[in-house]
Amino acid sequence: MNDAILTAIATEIKAEMQLAPSTSDEVLKQYTKEGEAFLNSRLSGLEIDFNADLVARALLKNYVRYAYYGMVSDFKEKYNGDIYDTISEYIS
Repeated sequence: MNDAILTAIATEIKAEMQLAPSTSDEVLKQYTKEGEAFLNSRLSGLEIDFNADLVARALLKNYVRYAYYGMVSDFKEKYNGDIYDTISEYIS
């Protein structure tokens, strides 16, 4: 994922979560990279286009929200079905 998309997602997350403008973009970008890696790791070499696939982008932003509050394991549990559905779209 290129820096322009990372910046756009960080900006979206700040607005949606009503985070302070002083919140570090770098922290949000790092969580976004981690979420991208987590979701893509289930695709056996394929990659999700988070710029074009808005459902996958929403799922990625939810990952960042949970990561921001240190609750990634809760994300994995709560969004397990959504993760499976998204991955199924790319594998089939």
